[in-house]
Amino acid sequence: SQRKYGYYVLPMLFGSEFVGRIEFDHYSKQKHVLIKNIWWENKANTAYKAALNQELKRLEKYLKYSFG
Repeated sequence: SQRKYGYYVLPMLFGSEFVGRIEFDHYSKQKHVLIKNIWWENKANTAYKAALNQELKRLEKYLKYSFG
């Protein structure tokens, strides 16, 4: 009842700045990773979102999984 975010939430950094949190769900049989939620800090902007998309593409290529 006191949980504000999900069970397995990871911090997102842009350089050394904390910009938000992200929660994933993993489906190994389908080789698919679902982004359950993203909580941006107050100052989230398009540069952060573009960087996140770029890093997710890199992670997708590395893991050979798809993101949804």
